[in-house]
Amino acid sequence: MQITIGLQVIQQNVGAPYLVAADWSLPSAANTLCIRDRTDTWAPEDFFPTVPDALAKNPEINTVMYMWCGQPETAEWQALLQDYIGRMNALEQQYPKVLFIYATGNAQQTDCSGDSRNQFNIALREYCRSQGKPLFDFGDIDAWSNGEMATYVVPNWCVHAGQSIPKEHPNYYEPNGPGHTTLASCENKGKAFWWLLANLIDTNTPVKLASFKAEVRGEGVQISWRTELEWDHLGFSLERSEDGQAFTEIDFIPAVRGGSSGQGYSYRDAKVKQGVHYFYRLKEIGRDGRFEYYGPVQVTVPLPNRFGLLNAYPNPFNQSTCIAYSLPADVKVQLDIVDAGGAHVRRLENGWRSRGAYEVSWDGCDDSGIVLSSGVFLVLLTTDQFRDMRKMVLMR
Repeated sequence: MQITIGLQVIQQNVGAPYLVAADWSLPSAANTLCIRDRTDTWAPEDFFPTVPDALAKNPEINTVMYMWCGQPETAEWQALLQDYIGRMNALEQQYPKVLFIYATGNAQQTDCSGDSRNQFNIALREYCRSQGKPLFDFGDIDAWSNGEMATYVVPNWCVHAGQSIPKEHPNYYEPNGPGHTTLASCENKGKAFWWLLANLIDTNTPVKLASFKAEVRGEGVQISWRTELEWDHLGFSLERSEDGQAFTEIDFIPAVRGGSSGQGYSYRDAKVKQGVHYFYRLKEIGRDGRFEYYGPVQVTVPLPNRFGLLNAYPNPFNQSTCIAYSLPADVKVQLDIVDAGGAHVRRLENGWRSRGAYEVSWDGCDDSGIVLSSGVFLVLLTTDQFRDMRKMVLMR
């Protein structure tokens, strides 16, 4: 009711687009926030059983939130919290296309009841942070009309004796006013609710991307992105293309748990070729199977400006390994495999190569095709300007 009143105050003061319609049954109005506000279901045992019926009769409902009153004031607040989380989780599983918003309650009591309410809020905040759940932190913006009842020290006979529970917004009370809220406090809740909805429902996926970029770093490409907001999704499929049309997944990056306020992600793509232009895009995947693409971003891996022979990979190896080298100019190349004693085993390259980066596979056989036994081998890169070697271990 307080949120509804606050939304109505905003509508009266500002008008469009902050239009709201609220009633016991769901109103129908275009370009308007329509709210089914039932004050007869203030207890969780009354509210939650009504949700399936409400969603069945009103399939256009896309957001559900239960607001606490004074129920968490009992010493059994932990059991109440677990019951609440269990009910919300069950609804999330049953209705994956509906957004379920968690909410704290007020802590407006000066005895152990207030202590229990406060501990309930602390635990619920931590749960929502760790699980990436959307939370309307009602307790942070509420205050009794009597200021003395909004800031107090927990009595000595309570569990958290001596702990101070502060009033977050001292300007939202009247020292001798009636009731447990004010019109200004309701308006503040309405503003917070509009902000929450604007951040959660302005897209078909539960992610708002703040930045996405790709940069050449050393021998690879560093792809990084940051979310402005994200909640309850699986993660990101990172895809790559050389023509900007046909994309292939190179890895899946799970969502950071507790990332509702936004997170940073980074991935290093080491399997790139010099002189090639790459496109990268993100496929954000929701828990309900929906997905949305971001990007692409583009980057060109420059041609080499120096000779280089990289370590073979994998190394050690069993069946085959890949040997990569780079050339800053057109040169004649020899790429040889020798054993630990320096005896020739296999010639992999022998001829002119243009400037660029190359990869050659070795299958662990000699020039005659004989499969070699386990041992240490060296790969030698030789040109008229450069010579280098790397060690490899063959394990049969």
